[in-house]
Amino acid sequence: MFYFILSTDRNYFREFFLIIRARGRLRNNQHIYFTENGKMYSIPHPDNNNAIKTYTLKEGAGDELVGHGQDGYNDDGILGKCVIDDNGIYNEFKYRYRCSHIWLDTAVVGTKLTDSHYLLGGGYYCSSIGVSTDTGTNLILNLQGHYTLTGQAKPMNYCLTIDKYYTSPLSYNMIKSINTKDEALDIASISYLSFDDAAKISFASDQTGATNFNFKDLDGRTIPFHLAFQSTLHPSQTIVAIENDTSFASESINQKSPIGESTTMHRLEGKIKLYTNQGTSTPLTGVYRSTIYVLVTPPDTI
Repeated sequence: MFYFILSTDRNYFREFFLIIRARGRLRNNQHIYFTENGKMYSIPHPDNNNAIKTYTLKEGAGDELVGHGQDGYNDDGILGKCVIDDNGIYNEFKYRYRCSHIWLDTAVVGTKLTDSHYLLGGGYYCSSIGVSTDTGTNLILNLQGHYTLTGQAKPMNYCLTIDKYYTSPLSYNMIKSINTKDEALDIASISYLSFDDAAKISFASDQTGATNFNFKDLDGRTIPFHLAFQSTLHPSQTIVAIENDTSFASESINQKSPIGESTTMHRLEGKIKLYTNQGTSTPLTGVYRSTIYVLVTPPDTI
């Protein structure tokens, strides 16, 4: 099941489930339902011991073209034979997919209140729902609501995702010759996204915001290193070394939805990069670890 959890006390929560239906948009701007008769599918199933309910889309979407003589769709989603003339001009049946976009209509349904922990604490409740596909897409849906407010400040509402590029230990020989921020090794990507809140993002070696980055083994031996950040929203921007008080502000960007709506979102995206000091002494053999903290602070600290 899914849960709305009180932001100030995780002992208070509300259980819910989701119902979805798949909908596509034809290129003539008409919509079609992929689920039978627009039927909603429950995830998970609330009447069957929380069993997982799945729905498989049987077709894709996009603007990919087909080749001469192949079956293709026109703007109305009608299937026909694609013809390309000697000048490279396509006839109307040129698209591989019937729809330009597919999305999921999603609704939240609360369960019956039977547990003494449900909604006893007044304040803001939040839920983060992971949405992923077999092809590697991984998104977070953030939901927020409130119940019997008692003066609490509204918490920040955002998605923060960090993807590590290396899941096994790096060899020191791989990084010892990487000694400037401009040639630093990409070790992770970060993405901040919020409809409501701007933010300041900083990277630190501990929760206080220090930037004394070190790999450390079980005996306390250390290998110092440095971090840098490169924006992927604006790749032409210079790579910035992470030092004391270095931070990055999210950016307010107009975002157009594939279903035609437009909204303003606060975003920051980039790569976290690693480099070492030239001439650092080669460490003793062993496994060294380091924890990098990503600190998100509210807009009044920018």
